[in-house]
Amino acid sequence: VMGCGYEFPTAVEANVDLGKADLSNVSVVGGKSLSGFTDGALYNSGQDLSYPSIFVNHLSSVTDSISFNQMNINSENGLNAEANGDFPGVNGRYKLGFRERVSSWAIRQPEVGTSITAFTGDLNFINDFSIPNAKSYQVDDAQKIISNPYFSRINGLGNNTSQLDLIISNSPSLVITDFGTDDIFNYALNGAIGKDNPDENDLIALNNGLTPFNTFKISLEASLERMLNETDAEIFISSIPDPFLFPYFSDLLWYFNNAEFRSLRFQFSFFNDFNNSVNSYNETANPDSVRPIIDFDVDGGERFRAKVIEDEYLSIAEDEFGNSIPKIRQMTEEDYFLYNGEVTQYQSMIGTTEFGTTLSIPDRFVLTKKEQEIIDDRRSAFNALIKQVVTDNNRVHLLDYEKLIESVTQDLSRFNGTTFSLRFDHRGIVSADGYSLNSKGQALVANELIKTINEIFSATIPLIDVNSFAGTNYVQSN
Repeated sequence: VMGCGYEFPTAVEANVDLGKADLSNVSVVGGKSLSGFTDGALYNSGQDLSYPSIFVNHLSSVTDSISFNQMNINSENGLNAEANGDFPGVNGRYKLGFRERVSSWAIRQPEVGTSITAFTGDLNFINDFSIPNAKSYQVDDAQKIISNPYFSRINGLGNNTSQLDLIISNSPSLVITDFGTDDIFNYALNGAIGKDNPDENDLIALNNGLTPFNTFKISLEASLERMLNETDAEIFISSIPDPFLFPYFSDLLWYFNNAEFRSLRFQFSFFNDFNNSVNSYNETANPDSVRPIIDFDVDGGERFRAKVIEDEYLSIAEDEFGNSIPKIRQMTEEDYFLYNGEVTQYQSMIGTTEFGTTLSIPDRFVLTKKEQEIIDDRRSAFNALIKQVVTDNNRVHLLDYEKLIESVTQDLSRFNGTTFSLRFDHRGIVSADGYSLNSKGQALVANELIKTINEIFSATIPLIDVNSFAGTNYVQSN
C-alpha cells in the first residue's frame, strides 16, 4: 500500500466556545515529539502533521482563523542519520516493508534523503520552535544546543539566543512544551551508551549520557520561571511516556526462532574454552558474582537459542591463568534487542555475519534489565517533578502523554469505537521508526490536548476525527 499526502478536513460549522482560553497565539518549544519528527526524520508532511499543527489547523476550521507557522524543513524525505550506516547513501525517512513473503519482523527501509538546509524565514512569524533531539538542559542555553543541526540551521541568530528566547519574544498566549522526553528516549534508543549519571562536562561534550535529575530539575524550573515571568501564557507540559512500550524496543526477539537458528553457521564448540573458564571462576566466586555459561542447543527451547550480547554490568572475572573473561552472555526475556540491530541480524540470517552467536551483539543494540531499570527510575523522577510543578502553579497544566500511551497498550483509548495499538499493525499509531507517532497517533495526542483545554478553561472545542488520519503503511521491499 503506497502512502499519499494528507489534506486537512474541510471546515465544519460548529458551536464552539473557547471559554476562558486565549488561543490567539499558540506556540511550541521542545523536542522531537512536538516537531512532527516521524519515520526517523523531520520532513515536510511530518511537520504539517505534528500534533500542535493538527490542533491549530483544526481550531482554525471551527473558529476564526489562527495562524501557525513552522520553520519548514523543505524536504520530502528529510535526513535520517540513524539509517546511514546500514544503507550507505540512502538516508531519508523510513518506510515499513518485508524482505520476503514470510518474515518474522518488519524492516525499516529508508527513502532517499536530503541534507538539512538553512532556515532563512522571518522568525517574527514563527510559532513552532521545537527542535528534534533538544535536551532539557539545552532549551535555554544556545551554547549547549548549537551543535544540533536542526537548531544551527536557523540563520540570523546571535550566539546567545536560545529556543526559550525565541518563544518568549513571540509573546505567546499558550505554550505547548515538553521537557525530558528526548533526554530519556535518546539514551534508550542508543542502547544506554554513555554514563547514566555523568557530570555536566561529560554530558555536554559527549551528548550521549542520561541527564542527571538535578540537571533536569534546574533546567525545568528555570525555564518555567522565565515563561511565567516574561509572558502571560498558559503552559501545557507533557509527561514522558514509557519508551519500552514502543516496538523499537520490544518487537525483535531476544532469541533466534527455530528457522533462524537452523540457518546460522557456527560451531557450538566455539564457546567450550569460554565455558570452561567461567565454570572454573564460578567455583570460588561469591554467589552475587557468578557468571553464566553460553549454551546453544538446536533441539532446546528459547533459552538455548538466545542471542549472545555484551553486558557491562557482569562481574569482572579472570580464568585460572589471570586472563580476563569477556563480559558476554546470552539474552533473557527481560532484555531488549533494539531495532537499530535489525539489518545486522538479517545479515546473520543469510550467513554474512555471525551476529548474536560467535560475534556478540554490542551494547548499542541492547538494553539489559539493569539499564531499563535505570532509565525507568530516571523517567519516573522526571515525571514526578513535572507533575509537582503543575500542582504548584495554576498557569502550568499537564498534558498526560504518558497516560495516553499506556491507555493505548491496554486497548482503553478509542475513537468512534476504534481502538489503537503501539504495534506495526492496522491499528498502529507508531511510525516506521518504531518510537515516534504517525499522523493517527499525532491526532490522538491533539485530541488529548483538546480534552484538557476544554476541562481547564470550560471550552467546547470539538474533537478531531482521528480515524481520518493515516496509520501504519507498508511498501514493497527489495
